[in-house]
Amino acid sequence: TPVVGADFDVVAELSLASDVTSGTVNLSGSLNGLNVLNVDQDLCTANDISLPLNAGDLYWPDACGSAGDMTVDVKANLKLSASYSLTLKSDGVFCIETSFAV
Repeated sequence: TPVVGADFDVVAELSLASDVTSGTVNLSGSLNGLNVLNVDQDLCTANDISLPLNAGDLYWPDACGSAGDMTVDVKANLKLSASYSLTLKSDGVFCIETSFAV
């Protein structure tokens, strides 16, 4: 269970049909139903993303890989007690949707 101010992971197990060497991922999210995040991120570059309203941070890992099974582990540290919704989408590669409360 996510806790305010503590790191937690949003983990997805994927099976890639072919090698993924480039692309973009759109990270979108809401806080208590208010859209607060809509960022396009290089799929293959790790990056820290600060959420607006001092709501916290996300860490996007390098998500490129060879065909076969892989794990995408997005780390989050959220500063506000709220209901969150997060969508991670890369056309033709994956779409991950999750909702949780902190």
